[in-house]
Amino acid sequence: MASILAIDSGNSYVKWGMFNHGQWLAQGSVFYDKVPSLRCEFNELLVPEKVVISHVAREITKKQICDLFSNWSVKPLWIHSRFYQCGVTNGYSDPFQLGSDRWAALIAAWQIQQQACLVVNIGTAATVDALSDNGKYLGGIILPGIQLMLKASNSVLR
Repeated sequence: MASILAIDSGNSYVKWGMFNHGQWLAQGSVFYDKVPSLRCEFNELLVPEKVVISHVAREITKKQICDLFSNWSVKPLWIHSRFYQCGVTNGYSDPFQLGSDRWAALIAAWQIQQQACLVVNIGTAATVDALSDNGKYLGGIILPGIQLMLKASNSVLR
């Protein structure tokens, strides 16, 4: 099995993990404005055979992530939503409007369940997405995450 560096670049945090032979060898997370600090950690990693990235945040963060492994010969695979992939049909008329993080989660859920299901992710944002019994993406919703809701409710109560 190939060693894989997986990176999830979200709106607040960049999470990463090195996976090989069925186990996580290293993992980490930094706030988006601290991405350059990952250079030391990445320099200690063995060069992975694959780099897979889901990125939904700022363009500057994308550039900073690229800089982290610019000295490696491996070409990263940037996840993008598509019309159809791995048994899942995207319900958007423009498939690229669906975030790569949500698309990856839908595909993972389908691979695990192979039936209708809800896919719920809680982070800076909370997303709830629905898959039909035949793998069609039916739609979803994005809400503020728990911390954002608490912050908003505290400011309203003052």
